[in-house]
Amino acid sequence: MPWRFAGALCLLLSACTLTSDPRRGGIVSYWVRGEKAYEQRLRRMESIREREAQSAAVQAQATAGLEARAGTRRAELEAGLADIEALDTDLASLERQAAAAPGLDPAVQPALDDQRRAVDALRAEGARAAYDQERIDRLRAEISTLSQRVRLLLETQ
Repeated sequence: MPWRFAGALCLLLSACTLTSDPRRGGIVSYWVRGEKAYEQRLRRMESIREREAQSAAVQAQATAGLEARAGTRRAELEAGLADIEALDTDLASLERQAAAAPGLDPAVQPALDDQRRAVDALRAEGARAAYDQERIDRLRAEISTLSQRVRLLLETQ
């Protein structure tokens, strides 16, 4: 009979792993090491959870910042593309006015052609050009000056 008891005890002990978690078969380890090992394990797990929560919060904040930056850049892009379209529309109107005026100053047509090439280059560059507000403003000023010049020439005819 004692050999059955010894066999049963060996079977029981071999089935219990040496972990600090009694829920995972570590009941023997729990008895041997005590409750402190189990509490340490719980503190480690809580610490890991807190670090992961902090990391998630930092990543969420970074994501929000990137999304805000992307929204700003998208708005700048849309505004730039709208400016390029407005330049194109203004130049097309100016070209129609110049074409309707016979005997227009011969220096005006090359200036119109230069402006058309510049606006077409902006349109071809697309998004990259839309962020170049200085260039858009310079073209706007040049087209405005040319428009005044054409208007004056048309009025004197």
